[in-house]
Amino acid sequence: MPRDPAAIARDAEVAFVGRVVSRVPADYARSPRCPSISNGGRGLPCGGKIATLEVLTPLRGAVAGRVTVLAGDGCLCLGSYLEPGERYLVVATVNTKGFGADLLAEDVCRGTMEAAAPEAAAIIDLLRRSP
Repeated sequence: MPRDPAAIARDAEVAFVGRVVSRVPADYARSPRCPSISNGGRGLPCGGKIATLEVLTPLRGAVAGRVTVLAGDGCLCLGSYLEPGERYLVVATVNTKGFGADLLAEDVCRGTMEAAAPEAAAIIDLLRRSP
């Protein structure tokens, strides 16, 4: 279950609504108990991934055009699946972990989720109204 929408909006470093253009596996795990390619990820959507997204609606931070997002496992560790062609609310930080991605996506509890999810509307509204 996601955190309180107001807390997500308040704490977001970068946020946008985007459409996934492509997705590739990445040997990344947010924590040792989450699967990556090397420690038991069964392939996408499980395990780490890098997705390229077309930014549709920037909400926080300097994002435009296309960005790459590093995301954790979507099966056991609440990462987003980031399915190609689908729209997502992405809440992220600037990536300092490597892997060639611009941003590091937060998990579902911290705001990255399908844009059509009922919880996303409140977060998007709060982000639009905040600086």
